Amino acid sequence: MLQQTRLYTGLIIAAFVIPHLLNHSVGLISLTWMEAALEYFIGFWHHPVATLMLYGSVLTHFLLALWSLYHRTTLRMPFWQLSQLVLGLSIPPLILAHVIGARLSHELLGTTATYEATVQAIWNSEYGVLRQTSLVLVVWIHLMLGLHYWLRLKPDYRRWIAFWQLLATLVPLLALMGFYRVGLTLADQAVEPAAASGYETGIDDSTSPAAGGYDDYGGYEDGYPSGAVVSKSTKTEVDQTLDWVRNTMPLVFWGSLTLTLVLRGARLGWSARRARVRVRLPAQNQLRARQGQTLLEALREAGIEHSSVCGGRGRCTTCRVRIMEGLDQLPPADDTERQALEGVQADDDVRLACQLRLTSDLSVVPLIPYQQRFSYLRKPGGVEGIEQQVTVLFIDLRGSTALAEARLPYDVVFILNQFFAEMASALEETDGHYAQFNGDGLMALYGLDGDFEQGARQAIRGAQRMLHRLDGINQRLEKELQQPLRVGIGIHSGEAIVGTMGPPSAPIRSALGDTVNTAARLEGQTKHLGVPLLLSRHSAEVAGLALETLEQRQLPLRGRDQLLDVILVKEPAKLAW
Repeated sequence: MLQQTRLYTGLIIAAFVIPHLLNHSVGLISLTWMEAALEYFIGFWHHPVATLMLYGSVLTHFLLALWSLYHRTTLRMPFWQLSQLVLGLSIPPLILAHVIGARLSHELLGTTATYEATVQAIWNSEYGVLRQTSLVLVVWIHLMLGLHYWLRLKPDYRRWIAFWQLLATLVPLLALMGFYRVGLTLADQAVEPAAASGYETGIDDSTSPAAGGYDDYGGYEDGYPSGAVVSKSTKTEVDQTLDWVRNTMPLVFWGSLTLTLVLRGARLGWSARRARVRVRLPAQNQLRARQGQTLLEALREAGIEHSSVCGGRGRCTTCRVRIMEGLDQLPPADDTERQALEGVQADDDVRLACQLRLTSDLSVVPLIPYQQRFSYLRKPGGVEGIEQQVTVLFIDLRGSTALAEARLPYDVVFILNQFFAEMASALEETDGHYAQFNGDGLMALYGLDGDFEQGARQAIRGAQRMLHRLDGINQRLEKELQQPLRVGIGIHSGEAIVGTMGPPSAPIRSALGDTVNTAARLEGQTKHLGVPLLLSRHSAEVAGLALETLEQRQLPLRGRDQLLDVILVKEPAKLAW
């Protein structure tokens, strides 16, 4: 719940920051356009509901950051996560003056902010441009880190990553360029300092116009926007309010941060007195950890690398481990962990290291290789990949055992090399992807580019090309073979988990799932049915085959409760669309 709240409040803040910076970039056109865009921006965000939503999100986001810092048992974390934390905590001191000058003073005086007054005041103040530039960059980098490490788990984001990186670079660059252009233009038109030095002299009635300069706090000189007309009594009240905010808010921020760190230190000190738990890992690695800290924190504190794509927020499940011993002593999964594990259909003995609080000794086995942590997604089986509609083709060489018994090993290798070379050429000709090798057969994937129908047609053409090339091998090796080589091919289409699999040192792009299992079992049935090609009716329909003249049947397959409609193809070369 807290993680979701932190995410949603961050998205609300992003919805404010991104249009705000885009408004800055309009300054590259003209100040007039900049002011016109600002009217729409203010019209929305100055509405009471929007204001409450924005500042409520800012406060909630800050408090949740302190809560997260308090609960951390170690400050060892990935560099990106440390950067996001440091940048986030740098924002309040940088933005306070801007909020006072650009929003609070206007609210107190009942006026509306303008780019002309705000930019001119910033530009005329000492270090004002540097402070504002730093604020833009710090806020933007913090925001982009958060969005990136949330969105990078989503396939559409990764597919367009170059585009998003370009936008992430252009938005702050154009915003600062617009700000600089307007600032330089207004600086050339600036009035003499004496003409804007506070209340006009010689006025002794109840009102006077305020100045537009910036003071050392980064707020408007005397706290007022340029052109505002206020009474002397109002001036005194507003001065007192602004002074109180300027003096109090930094104390609140630094006091909150200091109190959080002090309470965190006290909690860790008390925790250190408690009994430690023993965590056993593969390869006889063992560590002792404090009770109450998460398994991921314990691993990081011990300097042990462990996958955690989302940074330990329960979003990606790449930190999941299998509990080998001590499962019955662990606390039950909370809502965040339970929902994440249900999303990958994890077994009961699988837990998330980032959410699992240590209470007793246990033995675990990490399920995701650290070396491949950036590519793993929340998919069943601990496999890196995405769910995708593909067509799977299995081909197996019949009689390979008898072939090996009748020939010398080198002769068998020669024949198999000829076979696989021709099958690989058939795959290349039909845009198939070699996905798996099993000694005397292989698995191929079609439709990886996202065109499901075209993939199914190409798989059938691939089967035709394989059988054609097999005829060529039989003709070339006719004198060496006692009987022609024969194969069985099974084809099925549907959803599968497609991605990089296997050991970290030799990963391959392959697929898992019921679609793959069904294609493999169809290939196994070709031997019993006496046909070279057996494909599911679903694949034939997706490919657009003419089914009227084809032999159709319903087959029971191991692992399936229902019969599967299949097409028996005795002469694949005659298949037509």
